[in-house]
Amino acid sequence: MLEEQVESKRTELIVMARQKGLSSIDTLMISEELDRLINQYNSLENEEIFLK
Repeated sequence: MLEEQVESKRTELIVMARQKGLSSIDTLMISEELDRLINQYNSLENEEIFLK
């Protein structure tokens, strides 16, 4: 589920960057959302490794 959200947000970021440029506020906001999702994913992965 979270992996799918990351991939979807990554695609959204690429599309927005192509449309509005890398320094657009819209692109930056999506990038921050993607960062949060990736951080959540990494936290879950690290937790899973720690519990093994």
